[in-house]
Amino acid sequence: MATDNNSNSNSKSHRPDLSPLMVTSLTCDLYGLHVQSYEELESYGDRNYHVIVDAQNVSNYFLGEVCPDGYVLKVLNSEDSMNVAAVKTKDEVVEHVHTEGFPTARLVPTVTGHLSRLCSLHTANGKQRYGVIARDDVIKYAVRLLEYIPGTVLSAVPLTPRLSFQVGSFAARLDGILQGFDNKNSVDLSTNWSMENLPFVRQLLYVINDVSTKRVCSDVIDAFETEVITNKDKKTFRRGIVHTDFNPNNILVHPTAATTQNPPSFPTSSAAASSKTLYPSSTSPSFTSSSSSSSSSGEKWDVSAVLDFGDACETYVFLEAAIAMSHLMLDCPPGCDPDELAGHTLAGYLSQIKLSRTEVELLPIAICARLCQLVVCGNHTLTMDPGNRDYVLAYVTPALRHLLRSWGRPRDVRLSKWKDVAERWKVKFPE
Repeated sequence: MATDNNSNSNSKSHRPDLSPLMVTSLTCDLYGLHVQSYEELESYGDRNYHVIVDAQNVSNYFLGEVCPDGYVLKVLNSEDSMNVAAVKTKDEVVEHVHTEGFPTARLVPTVTGHLSRLCSLHTANGKQRYGVIARDDVIKYAVRLLEYIPGTVLSAVPLTPRLSFQVGSFAARLDGILQGFDNKNSVDLSTNWSMENLPFVRQLLYVINDVSTKRVCSDVIDAFETEVITNKDKKTFRRGIVHTDFNPNNILVHPTAATTQNPPSFPTSSAAASSKTLYPSSTSPSFTSSSSSSSSSGEKWDVSAVLDFGDACETYVFLEAAIAMSHLMLDCPPGCDPDELAGHTLAGYLSQIKLSRTEVELLPIAICARLCQLVVCGNHTLTMDPGNRDYVLAYVTPALRHLLRSWGRPRDVRLSKWKDVAERWKVKFPE
């Protein structure tokens, strides 16, 4: 996800508009692949296209075998594309994660061996054109191509304790792998979705019309700034590069039988290697208040891959847990306590990575902070790109509901709930 930091930005200068000819031209000219068919995939701030190519007509020395499932042509929004150094470093992040054996989409090199290219898009004589040498007088967009991974997004299946636990364990395992990434040039990878940039959201509060909602958002920002950003003990919080967008639309699941036959491989040399399983047994705890139908149907699925490193940045590692917990709360099944669901995610995270008591005590305000981001930045995005209204509102509407509920709930009540859930998983909760 991404949002523009200029409140006067034109929506067309943020999220690119591509003609069908442009989709096929970029894929052919940059990657030497001839498109047979394509369909656009849903996306918050970028453009993603699933392209099927002619495996017999390839002109790319760096490609190797053609992916039988096709590719995803990804054109980043204009703001993220402006930070060329960050785009290149995030390419390297994806390469590092893939090399370590974590299940994610592999980047495909261009015909010149680059992992991404910056292009200018412009219209001339009524036709959309692009230039690989980005002109100064037109908007620039970074272009990537990734192998398509078949699967179902987590948001399309019922959440269960087992899946919620897996999301937490995958997030932690990924964070462990990212600890081994060397950001050798100390490139600033942060975006407006980086949680340490939450104070910036104050500039966007004008998009919130409801006075009480605006007050809650302002209070959350103040509290997060005081308790996290300026915390006197923040030097004790572990920092590292994290995914920062662990949401159900970036997580793929496969039927349980298929996943257990081919579980993801993590080399024992990895800093993230662990003997603890990512796939809990079928006798995992159930929701204490969920409907039996949602629990039973969800047990047919396992997490299989994680996508989209566009918001990866260096921050406090415990915030990754808060992001995963808050996003799963948005898809909480009917009749289930959102805090209990979040507790299963936290238990999965703690099964792989230890957090201090102080870090865990900050999770409630961090969750509210993430929900605040979703509400304010989402409403701002709607003013810039009203054509993507349905997709953005799928985040904004439940985020507002959970923000108003969470902000008024005592911290000790939530911590007690999470400790109880962790004990049911036999996972040690920080004391």
